[in-house]
Formats: sequence, C-alpha cells, structure tokens
Amino acid sequence: MENSTTTTEWYENQIREDGCFCMRSMQKAPGYVQKLNWTEKEFTQGLTYIQLRKDNKPVGFIEYALGEQAWRAVHADGYLVIHCIWIAVTGLGLGSQLIQRCIQDAITLGKKGVAVVTNIDTSWAPGPKIFLKNGFRHVEDAPYSFQLYVYKLNQEHSDPYFPDNWVLRLDRFSEGLTIALF
Repeated sequence: MENSTTTTEWYENQIREDGCFCMRSMQKAPGYVQKLNWTEKEFTQGLTYIQLRKDNKPVGFIEYALGEQAWRAVHADGYLVIHCIWIAVTGLGLGSQLIQRCIQDAITLGKKGVAVVTNIDTSWAPGPKIFLKNGFRHVEDAPYSFQLYVYKLNQEHSDPYFPDNWVLRLDRFSEGLTIALF
C-alpha cells in the first residue's frame, strides 16, 4: 500500500525527455538513438509509450500500437497490440495499472480490444500470468512457445490470430547466419 508521500505519475509519449526505459543504461549507443528516433516517428502512426514513475523514479513502462501498425507477427486489425511491458517494482499492481490504461485507450478509441504475444521462454516477451490476472484469455499458440492472448471488449468480435505460414517466414533466413567479430 502506498503511503501519503508516494506519488505515481504517468508520462505518455515523452520518450526523448524521459528516456527509453528498456535501454536506459546505453543512452549514447547508436541503437538507443535509433530506438528513440523510430519510436517518435511511430507516435504519428498510433504507437503509445507510457512510462510510470513513483517518487520521480521510473518503475515501468508499456508500449502498444494499433493492430494494423503493430510489429508483432499477429493479425489484429481493430485491436491495440501490446509490444512490451516492464515493471521494476513488483507486487504494487503497477503492471496491472499499465494494462488497464491500455484497455481504457482501446475503449476510448473504439477498438475491439487488446492483444498481446507472450512467451515464457524468452526474456524479451512478457509471460502470460499478468494478462490472465487482468482478464485476457488464451487464443492461439505458435511455434517456439509463443502464445496469443486477447482482452475483447465485445465477445462477438473476431479473435486476433497468428499467421499460418511460419515455415515460409523462416525459410527466408535459411541461407545461414554470418557473425563478424571485430
């Protein structure tokens, strides 16, 4: 429970001012600068980046986009798609607050709901637990432990879905991998 001196603040689409939370330690790296530039450009296409701070310290963020613009391998037209969520301080309900904010944006924008791709075997994709806690349901599985979850605002809407051409998608990378050591 928060005490009276603890404040929670939301910062929306201020990535240049507040920093890219997932790459805070590498602010001078070319990849960090590219991420900032890409993210700011995507704001005009419906990307939303919300950083949550407690007592002026970053404690988490969520990034989501219109389903038609999402960069996850999922067909989710009419939905918002969560790209990323990260929480530094667990047990305070901060992740649920961020997810509920995304759901509220879906309602405000007249969307079908919110979709998210999860994976318990990777460190870069969220696990499903927090989404199940927030009313999402499992829709579909994909290769390599990826799962699709959805929070539908109207149960009559069609579900988002994964593409069915995984082998074809992977074949374009079958020429091999080249690693250069410098």
